[in-house]
Amino acid sequence: MKKTIYIILLLAYILTLMTGCDFMGLSAVDTDGVPREVKELYTLFMETQKFDISESVQYCYFRNEELRQRQLERKGEAGVGEDIILEWVQLSDELWAINVRTEYEKTYFERYHFVGYIDGKPYVMTDQYEIPRELKDGLDLTPYMRDAVLLPLEDK
Repeated sequence: MKKTIYIILLLAYILTLMTGCDFMGLSAVDTDGVPREVKELYTLFMETQKFDISESVQYCYFRNEELRQRQLERKGEAGVGEDIILEWVQLSDELWAINVRTEYEKTYFERYHFVGYIDGKPYVMTDQYEIPRELKDGLDLTPYMRDAVLLPLEDK
């Protein structure tokens, strides 16, 4: 009888550990609700863009080939400044907005990038106009419009 109680307690303890945390990193979703696949793709995009903007194109969705070609022509051109992710916002089951601050010299600007699933595969969209209609139908994207104003950095 004691052995049975110990086994039940041990199983309850193991079950609690497995459901209370990401058991061995196997969860497909981070604690903030953003799928790991989405975050990993966006991280690859940001890291690649630091060194060669044209290489980051492989992670992006463009609404037409002309826009893709413009980015490919920027071969060897590095992104400006340091990008810092401020916030992830889930807009739907298949679309996230990423609030990004780019610091350049003594100024910064904030903008939104997006990651969405298209045909089951995640893609980065650097502007809300790149988001396909089927992903943005019914969404108000006004709060996520590009902020082109450079602002002075505050002393930290």
